[in-house]
Amino acid sequence: MKKFLIACLAAPALAGCVTASETTALIPQTALNLPAGSSLNEAVSVTTLSQSNDSAFSAQVSDEALADALTAALRQNGLLSVDEGVYSVVPRLVHLDQPMAGLDMTVTATINYLVKATDTDSVVLDKTISSTFTAGATSAFAGATRVRLANEGAVRDNISEFITFFADWAEDQ
Repeated sequence: MKKFLIACLAAPALAGCVTASETTALIPQTALNLPAGSSLNEAVSVTTLSQSNDSAFSAQVSDEALADALTAALRQNGLLSVDEGVYSVVPRLVHLDQPMAGLDMTVTATINYLVKATDTDSVVLDKTISSTFTAGATSAFAGATRVRLANEGAVRDNISEFITFFADWAEDQ
């Protein structure tokens, strides 16, 4: 009976309903050091999907939150265009691989980035990136909070990886 009571009391710390991520928590602190004359300076705009992403993950990381976080990260790195830009990026959350319960919550975020040349509207890059983040048992007491933190970390790392990849790719074009 004592073990049952302990299990009942510990259950909320191990699992629970995950709430939506805050956009600000999805913004990476990527720091690109682009040269002043780089063709990427203010060259990118962000577009959301034309139709809503009805995946099970959109309640936790919406298309709008993903696009807003990518926009902020591009702005921080001097890549965001105030107008249309040379490139338009459409980010789409493909999958969040989340644990059901546990002490350390590890989440893998898979995001597809579709990059179009704005002058021709042709796809110039179709890149899918998977990134993993672990929120440890000391990150938060509630399991649902740890999963949310892991979601945010995985998406944040994913955006950072995309920006680095994109900058390298675009400089080679």
